[in-house]
Amino acid sequence: MNLGRPEIRVLGAEDHLRILCLHMLKHGAWRPLWLCDVAAALESRPSNFDWDLCLGKNERRADWILSSLALANRLLGAATEGTPAFERTRKLPRWLARAVLKQWNATPRSNLPAFLEQVAGRWWTAGTVRAIHQRWPNPIQATVDAGGAFTATTRLPYQIRDCALRAVELAASLRSTN
Repeated sequence: MNLGRPEIRVLGAEDHLRILCLHMLKHGAWRPLWLCDVAAALESRPSNFDWDLCLGKNERRADWILSSLALANRLLGAATEGTPAFERTRKLPRWLARAVLKQWNATPRSNLPAFLEQVAGRWWTAGTVRAIHQRWPNPIQATVDAGGAFTATTRLPYQIRDCALRAVELAASLRSTN
């Protein structure tokens, strides 16, 4: 893009849609606006949109992108006809849309008190169980963090893996403060 003297580089529509989809999934799709952005980018793509460029060569990431577009169709009614996402829309695992809606209804983690503050000195009480439940890994984010596929199978192994990794990080931070 040329805005006078200096040339400014901007993302193409393919890269923009790809980044919107992957960013949303990386953060567990917890903000409704992110899916609205995906739907808007999908529906406003240019006629010469290059799907191969958008989806890339990594099949797992391509499926994540197609799943994001299928979610935009399922939850917001975004048009996927004539796109590679149309077929994915029919095969989208049921848990995925439910997980997004559950995230939208939950308190964002950024609004929760720090875990150690919430459970200070009260290990394994009802408050601790509630704090763990509030922070239980989102199935979308846990799947993406593990590089997993969006299939119909349970997300529990990905969530347990994510929880275990965070427990190790917590233990390491406790050790470094003592």
